Amino acid sequence: MIRRILLISFGLGWVLNVSGQEDNGGSSYVVKSIGIVIEGKTNVNKFSCKLKKYVSNDTLKINGIWNGKSVEFDGLYLQVPVDGFNCGLPPMTADFRNLLKSEQYPQLSMEIREIYLPPLPNLSALENMTANTMLTIAGEKQTEEIYDSYLNEVGNELILGGKHELNMRAYQIEPPSKFFGTIVVQEQLDIEFEVMLQLVE
Repeated sequence: MIRRILLISFGLGWVLNVSGQEDNGGSSYVVKSIGIVIEGKTNVNKFSCKLKKYVSNDTLKINGIWNGKSVEFDGLYLQVPVDGFNCGLPPMTADFRNLLKSEQYPQLSMEIREIYLPPLPNLSALENMTANTMLTIAGEKQTEEIYDSYLNEVGNELILGGKHELNMRAYQIEPPSKFFGTIVVQEQLDIEFEVMLQLVE
């Protein structure tokens, strides 16, 4: 009973199988919105490409199990269209989509497999968490640990987000250069995401 009260205080009571035992397959959630910002740098400037409030309305069957130090998720799989990103200027947007090989791999996906709670969590909102994810970019899959993650509960909605730096070469993406190599894109990209999930009553 104490564990259940504690988890509900964390805002996770209705997403978790508190006992850690098998349940009826989890709960259903509608993906209300996904917001993603990907930023990068060249040797002369910066660029920012945004997928703002993408509405998928996908219904996910999510099972979350509390194991004493983290929450293991099954079914928390998200994907967005690469062509949904806008970099502000049409040529930059076209370059970004080419960079991520959108014609061959039109979807960018993220599977959130586990989140680790901080030693002294905030009881009103979970912040400074680590999320273990599987990212698929340009057809390449990589495990990424997102250290600056958070999880909030607002009514019957969960808001999950975080920030992360990744290397393009890990996804077999060669940083492009233009004008005979005078403008070169750096290997590192910063990705920030926020997902809103609504419990299906």
